Amino acid sequence: MTFTVAMLLGAAVVAMLGPRWLSGLARRGVDPLVLFTAWIASIVSAVLMSTSAVVVLMVPDHNPVGDSFTFLLHGVTSVAHGLNPHAEELIGLVGTVLIACLTVRAAVLAIRSAIRRRRANRRYLAELGVSARTADGVLWLDHESPLAFSIAGPPGVIIATNGLNRTMSPAEVAAVLAHERAHLRGRHHLLVALADAVADALPLVPLAQRAPREFRVLAELSADTQAVRLHGRAALRAALMAVASGPTPMGSLGVTGGEITHRLRRLEHATGTGPLGKTVGCVTALLTAFTTPVVVALAVLQVAVLTGC
Repeated sequence: MTFTVAMLLGAAVVAMLGPRWLSGLARRGVDPLVLFTAWIASIVSAVLMSTSAVVVLMVPDHNPVGDSFTFLLHGVTSVAHGLNPHAEELIGLVGTVLIACLTVRAAVLAIRSAIRRRRANRRYLAELGVSARTADGVLWLDHESPLAFSIAGPPGVIIATNGLNRTMSPAEVAAVLAHERAHLRGRHHLLVALADAVADALPLVPLAQRAPREFRVLAELSADTQAVRLHGRAALRAALMAVASGPTPMGSLGVTGGEITHRLRRLEHATGTGPLGKTVGCVTALLTAFTTPVVVALAVLQVAVLTGC
């Protein structure tokens, strides 16, 4: 039981304090890819640690994992016959049911959201197809306001207005389109949708609740990085200041998303991170996210041992 409590405390530390650590990384201008890795690893780490705690609880006397099914069956039988099951059996049973319910809830919400988003996008594209022209894989709309956004596929689509060409230089238009193509290549729409599903499934977990907003910001910062690499910082900065903010379909990502002021400030001060730096950053983020709950659990166990002595 002590080991289970220690593991749950380790998961709780990541779930409760993880957003503060991740926000600190963002303030220091860490590369968006590293931040994406840190967020995803932290969520997976907290979920795995919590699930492992329940599994350990269901394996009495450290028997093989296969005995956990017998343990669970014993708990169910005890409750069904009105008996008083051991505390560990009852807690393990409740934990198993809770994890199963949360898993099913997350899957149902994600599938339902994906179906709703796809239907809405199809209707939107069908309406646009009447008046839009296609050039270089972009649907161009005859509209005065400079606007651009992307819709996830398959296939992914970039939608832009002629207002971009009327109000921006060719380099700025190219930066905007590169930004949207980066969204599609990076599967940013999928990452944001998964963050939404996790937040819906875990309404009381701070790490899960912060994820959707942070993922949207990171998606824009990541796309900005790609646009700057291809077309320069000046072109993207001018484009961000000129492009309009308008209504976009559900699930789309536009160049005006993710806190424009923050993105402009980052463009002023951020320095590019090379491939080696990104690799080191991602590995460090993974190790930190997965070792933190283990270290906390071991510390709790050590305290328990010393207290018991």
